[in-house]
Amino acid sequence: MTGESIRCVRCAKKLAELSDFKAGFIAIKCPRCGSMFTMRAATPSPASPASERPGAPDRE
Repeated sequence: MTGESIRCVRCAKKLAELSDFKAGFIAIKCPRCGSMFTMRAATPSPASPASERPGAPDRE
């Protein structure tokens, strides 16, 4: 998805230019018409659980 542009589905205003998805999805609200636009990556990058990150607080 290199250089993909995200446009509003209602008014076609350009909202973003993406090189890749970090979280697996993106949600944008169009400032022109107020429409919400959600897009999901085809293959989201794996997110490590908080317990595996160094310095993360213990969950009980």
